[in-house]
Amino acid sequence: MHTTPKVQYNVNDAIDLTTNGSNPGEILVTRQTGTPSVVSIKDINVKVTGFDSSKENTKLPLTVSYTENGETKTTTYNVSVKDTVTAISMKKHQKQNTNTTKQ
Repeated sequence: MHTTPKVQYNVNDAIDLTTNGSNPGEILVTRQTGTPSVVSIKDINVKVTGFDSSKENTKLPLTVSYTENGETKTTTYNVSVKDTVTAISMKKHQKQNTNTTKQ
């Protein structure tokens, strides 16, 4: 990865391949000649798989694949999906019946 996209998510978030809400993440593609080039993660030749925000996973690996001329290369990066606490409240206890009848 050249510029890693968003890596912190909450449960049920959609994947966000930007770095700050507007700029897409980038990968560095190095060719056989040794010449690297920066490619947007939203490029048609790039595919990101493995994202699942339906449950908490603090080390969820995503696979980034780049395909050109029939050749595919992959790399991975981890994201964190948290089930964030949004509120707390006191648990109500049911009142116990303390009436006893004597016979």
